[in-house]
Amino acid sequence: MVQVEINEKAPAVGSAEALVKASIETVWDVLSDFESWPNWNKSVSKIELKGDVKAGTSFVWVAGGSRMISKLEELDRPERMV
Repeated sequence: MVQVEINEKAPAVGSAEALVKASIETVWDVLSDFESWPNWNKSVSKIELKGDVKAGTSFVWVAGGSRMISKLEELDRPERMV
């Protein structure tokens, strides 16, 4: 596995941590269901995946009034999503 570094010069950089009482597979299923993000993350008002959930796929999302374009770089279910 190649470690992907955050582009600190990107227009937006963020990270968060949370303790979740669920299996890692359940957490993966929730996080990888991109279209459902607005249901559990109230700061996300819109999201549109531009293809399948796989490396190289981009998605457009609106959070806190800001429109962002992101790209999935690495997927290793259920361990890693970059």
